[in-house]
Amino acid sequence: MLPLDLVLDKLMTQQGQGKLALHKRQNQMLQRLDLVNQQDHLLNRLLHRLLHLSLLMLLVLLS
Repeated sequence: MLPLDLVLDKLMTQQGQGKLALHKRQNQMLQRLDLVNQQDHLLNRLLHRLLHLSLLMLLVLLS
């Protein structure tokens, strides 16, 4: 290969590695976001059940 071809090949390899690293980072962030969404969903379910329980207790106390 000519020196220019070697330089271009090296640049393309580095660019590919950079894109791969970016995709890995994006994948990690998406996994974290998914985990946060799951936790948020569970917390919402818990709060919803606590609200129902408190309303039932209020009805019992008022009756």
